[in-house]
Amino acid sequence: MVRRTGWILCAVLALTVLPYCIAALTAGQDFVFGGFLFNPLDGNSYLAKMRQGWEGSWQFHLPFSVEQGEGSYLFLFYLFLGQAARFTGIPLPWMFHLSRVAATILLCFSLSRFIAQAVQEPSRRIWVLILAVFGGGLGWLAFPFGGFTSDFWVAEAYPFLSAYANPHFPLSLAILCWLFSLPDGSLPWRWLIASVFASTLLAIISPFGILLAVGIMTIRWIWHPRRDLANGWVPLAAVVLGGIPPLAYQYITILNDPLLRAWNNQNLTPTPPLWDLVVAFSPALVLAVPGAWQAFRRRSILDRTVIAWAGAGLVLMLLPFGLQRRMMAGIFIPLSILAVEGIEVISRCSASRFRRIALVTTLFSVPTMLLVLAAGIFGGVSHDLSLGITPAEKQAFQWIQKNTPTESVILASPTLGGFIPGWTGRRVVYGHPFETIMADEKKGQVEAFFRSNGSVEAFAQPGLNTVEFILWGPREKAYGNSKGLSGYPQVFSSGDVQIYALERAP
Repeated sequence: MVRRTGWILCAVLALTVLPYCIAALTAGQDFVFGGFLFNPLDGNSYLAKMRQGWEGSWQFHLPFSVEQGEGSYLFLFYLFLGQAARFTGIPLPWMFHLSRVAATILLCFSLSRFIAQAVQEPSRRIWVLILAVFGGGLGWLAFPFGGFTSDFWVAEAYPFLSAYANPHFPLSLAILCWLFSLPDGSLPWRWLIASVFASTLLAIISPFGILLAVGIMTIRWIWHPRRDLANGWVPLAAVVLGGIPPLAYQYITILNDPLLRAWNNQNLTPTPPLWDLVVAFSPALVLAVPGAWQAFRRRSILDRTVIAWAGAGLVLMLLPFGLQRRMMAGIFIPLSILAVEGIEVISRCSASRFRRIALVTTLFSVPTMLLVLAAGIFGGVSHDLSLGITPAEKQAFQWIQKNTPTESVILASPTLGGFIPGWTGRRVVYGHPFETIMADEKKGQVEAFFRSNGSVEAFAQPGLNTVEFILWGPREKAYGNSKGLSGYPQVFSSGDVQIYALERAP
């Protein structure tokens, strides 16, 4: 199993690293690759947090808002990566992807360990691992008809997409698999300390992951027929002890800070429609039904864990609250285990029939992930400006970083505003639909300003009266021209990009 895990790990790393290498190598002279192929909007927000750590801060400030706030100890994982990048001299995008690769390695071995304990038949474990690591849903069948189902974009639900997207998704799934592999009963001290530390780390990088962990471990403990303290209480207590204090700090901090509370109110991640979920998790979801019944009849500790993970995830993602989708974390892992159990039931102990059904299931589950990779490669090769910037824009960013105060506010188009905090460390009026306070209103103000050709009267608006520099390039010119700024000094010019300086409004 270890050797097979190694080969699967090599395949995962190759598939999740190669598209980024292709995008970087094909950038050419007219395009600067931004470093992100999957959800670049959030990728640039991670880079902005790392930039704050690189500048020496251990406190998070909203980088995409003119409102700065007092700062708080949130997003410590990315602040730490920024600090590590500064200490080692590694560029921020490189640090992001190196940590993503390291987290993927941990995920593959932690997942393999969990599967080895959860699947009783050794010959079935490799099928579970392949399906869990490379599998997705049937979204590829809906794609030609305009369907864009969850298996294309809900990265936290699928190990492969998690490994492709960012470092904190695979790391949180690796910790979940490790915690769920803990045996019932008392633990040696070193395992107990490791469990508390892992739970603390999970709460820091994925607050909803620790809620899921506590919930699932509570279910499997209550489900135990004897329900005594010797069975399940110790690992559950370790997870609660390590995870709940940092989770409580984050909740209280957000609740008591008006800016963070406003940001959190915008940070809504509802679950997709039910039909979408059925498509996105099938065929594994369909096969998991007989598999769950088979596992339920055995009632071992790992069977209870797998059923609780799949069942709790499916139920919680349907509850009416704004962050339902966060409860989908890693749900394809237990579905893959139960799906192979279901194939075992359907095949009726016939080894050849099992292999045929397992192969067909895998072949139907992989194409969506291949389409995601192909889309990323195509976007990089075609120099999609949502994935990068022009050389003139890069020069403008370098000028901003060297010649403007660190607290400066830069006005740019909504798309370019998503790049500026991560590349320069400066704040913008609008750059992110969640992390910009009053995002819809600010985006409307920015777009209206550029449509008005840089009308000076716009600077009286609350969202714009703190602007000190205006970046005007091709993205901004798509809205209008800059004739309204003719009275302001042009402090930078390179190609088709200019920067104008303004005095801070009283």
